[in-house]
Amino acid sequence: MFKYINPGFAELFSSHAYIATENDATYNAKNKVSIKGLMNNSYAMSDYLTLDYIPSEIYAKFDLTLANSARFDRDYLGLMFRNSTTANRTGLNIYSNSSRYIYQPTIRMVYNNTNFDTGLTMDLTNKKLCSIWFHVKMKVSNVDSDGLVEVSINNGETIISKNFSEVATFYNKNFYIHAENSMRYSNFIISDEYISPKEQIIKLPISTTESDMTFDSETGLYTATAANQSLLSAVNVNSLAEEYGSDSQVTGVALVGNPAYKTAEGLSALTAFAKNSSGNVTNYGIHNLSDDTAGIISDNQALSNKTISDLRNMQFGWKAGG
Repeated sequence: MFKYINPGFAELFSSHAYIATENDATYNAKNKVSIKGLMNNSYAMSDYLTLDYIPSEIYAKFDLTLANSARFDRDYLGLMFRNSTTANRTGLNIYSNSSRYIYQPTIRMVYNNTNFDTGLTMDLTNKKLCSIWFHVKMKVSNVDSDGLVEVSINNGETIISKNFSEVATFYNKNFYIHAENSMRYSNFIISDEYISPKEQIIKLPISTTESDMTFDSETGLYTATAANQSLLSAVNVNSLAEEYGSDSQVTGVALVGNPAYKTAEGLSALTAFAKNSSGNVTNYGIHNLSDDTAGIISDNQALSNKTISDLRNMQFGWKAGG
């Protein structure tokens, strides 16, 4: 199982050569970051998330808004697995059969390069935000049940779906995002297991922070000077419970280091970890650091049978070294 959580950092995709992070609450009021393409409206730029394996199905949820009107007369804008921009595509396509610059594109699902018009039209005028949820299940052999594509928008109860009898695969481990410079993507949740259309990314308020790293009060940065130095934060559960309810489910946590970089070769990695109220420590991913002072790292942790109230007994953070 994997769960990818990204509020809108281009750096958390695999190359981020053709997309960029925009730090502006205009396009993502809740988390204040979003992703845009770096070229003009004549081009659609792409990046990808490289998975550890080729799954048989994928769930995804994300938000979209526009800075300006955009061209949607191309088959590859959206999120999908593919071999190229024109072949072996499976996923979600944001589309219009008009080359005019518009604010109201439609959604098409694509299964093994076969398009399915969902009939859903997004109203992205005046920087409105649209939440999109979709699911693709591939038929990988003749004895399997039919393939399935389904989609809903704006946390709606209505899910539009279509079955396909064709055997297909996701081709490779790269899950692509395609954008142009008027599009603003944010709040990605991607998994090979079920995601609720109502699931959302919330920035966790912090109640306390414990660290033996060096803290610079002017920059707000923590610097590790020795292996195993750590930075641990506890969640302000009272604040979250007041807004969302203490029994609300927590399905995952993303630890984001922003910025995160090395200043010496001896300390060139950070390990994400959690600590419970009994003092038990769970180590998660090890993340190698570059010397890019604008570098960002993230560790995604899927959680099960956890509520906001349960976060009262947990701390999350980073320690120096692998």
